[in-house]
Amino acid sequence: MARSIHESSPVGSSQSNGFIEKAIQDEEGQGRTIKLDFESHIGAKIPSTHDIVPWLIEYAAVLLNCGQVGADGKTAYERLKGKPANLPGLQFGERIQWRTNVPSKDRKHKMDSAWKEGVYLGQRTVSGEYLVGSKEGVFRPRTISRVPAEAMDR
Repeated sequence: MARSIHESSPVGSSQSNGFIEKAIQDEEGQGRTIKLDFESHIGAKIPSTHDIVPWLIEYAAVLLNCGQVGADGKTAYERLKGKPANLPGLQFGERIQWRTNVPSKDRKHKMDSAWKEGVYLGQRTVSGEYLVGSKEGVFRPRTISRVPAEAMDR
């Protein structure tokens, strides 16, 4: 049986928590940057209480874990998994198409598309699944595709 021992730092001694405080600052900064970028794309302000903010914060953590290189030349993901991360290079909130898991026999007609439109909300580090938001909710498809820039205006 493994045991954990609770350890507290002295009151008022922020130096002993410096590593954690720096990580929190990095997460806040990354989240703020993603939020500002998303707001500029949609042309509106998002209140901090909006339902999309938790997804934004989770994606900020994924980007830091998979993209921030440490002094040893590796990311946190590489240290944990032993291999580099594979991120798709999409922006948070970018319009994408995603493939549904509905088998062709369950669609109304074989000619009906198995692809739907949605917005990219990030990626789960644990499983590699993408997180996609749509009118019907949030989904975790295995296959996504970027919407071409020409189709963005439609």
